[in-house]
Amino acid sequence: MGLRGWVLGRAAMGALAAMLAGPARGQDACVVDQEMLVLPRCALETRGGQLYVGQRFVRRLFSNTRQKMAAAGAEGEGWIYVDRAGRVLVRNVATMDNGADSLHGGLVRVTRDGKWGLATMRGRLAVPMEFDGILDPHEGERRWAACKGCRMAGDGEHDWFEGGTWYWIDLQGRVVSRD
Repeated sequence: MGLRGWVLGRAAMGALAAMLAGPARGQDACVVDQEMLVLPRCALETRGGQLYVGQRFVRRLFSNTRQKMAAAGAEGEGWIYVDRAGRVLVRNVATMDNGADSLHGGLVRVTRDGKWGLATMRGRLAVPMEFDGILDPHEGERRWAACKGCRMAGDGEHDWFEGGTWYWIDLQGRVVSRD
């Protein structure tokens, strides 16, 4: 290969790299990590006081056509649930098995500043964030185990709650019995 071929080859490689990287600034430079699917702040926008995921990122969140909502990590927001229009339905979703917690009985666990509650999939708090921990209900249960005075512990791979007083709460957060 002569000097001319080397120069042309380098120019083509540079153009390909630039094309793959995309534009260098602004909203167009916003890059989403495909492996972890964590949305950077630049992928989020506010419209009419409501938080949205930018439309060009929404299709990446949905793996099939039947899904009505999808979970994603969002920088500065934690786990979120998003609808097909990109509207963020629920913020501060609790982590479960390295991902967003699942819906149980129409509710999902949410946590902020060390407090836990339950939210509907429209983002309304059904159970205020007043507990120090809440466990997912067992299959078919219509009640949740919640604690006050417990603390999060872990071994680097798994987390759990220790201590405190445990209660069974219903779907409105009312204590139905003490453990």
